[in-house]
Amino acid sequence: MRIDEDKLENVLKIMFSMHEATAILDMLEEDSEAFSAEDICEYINWCDKRHDQGLSTDVDDWLDDRKPRVSIEIFVTEDGFPIHEELEFPKRGEDMDHGTEFEWYYSLREVTDQIMALNVGESMNFKIRDDKTSHGTILRKG
Repeated sequence: MRIDEDKLENVLKIMFSMHEATAILDMLEEDSEAFSAEDICEYINWCDKRHDQGLSTDVDDWLDDRKPRVSIEIFVTEDGFPIHEELEFPKRGEDMDHGTEFEWYYSLREVTDQIMALNVGESMNFKIRDDKTSHGTILRKG
C-alpha cells in the first residue's frame, strides 16, 4: 500500500514537533537505507521519554545517544587531593562545570579509545594531563 506523503506529513506534524516530524520524514525517505523501521520506533520512544524529562528531542542528540557508552569509576589525585567519580563515559549533551572537573575530563577524552576497549572489571592507569604529580586508576564497571 502506498501512503500519501502529504497526509503522512500532516499527521506527523500534529503528533510531533516540526523538527521531530522532519526527522521522521527524512528517515522514511525511499532512498534512505540508513534507518530501519526499528530505528524510527526507537527515535519516537526516545522523544517520548525526553518530553517527559523536559529535554531536547533534536535528532542529532538521539544519534549521539546511540553511540556506545561505558560506566566507569575514576580514582585520581589532582594537586594532591583525591577525586572519586562514577560516570557514563563519554559524556554527551551535558554542560560541564569547568571547575576542577575540566582537566580530568579532558584528560579522559585523550584516552577514550583505551577506556572504551576495557572489559568490565578491568582497569587502567590514569594521569590528569596538566598535573605532573597526579596518579590514579579508571575501572570499567559496565
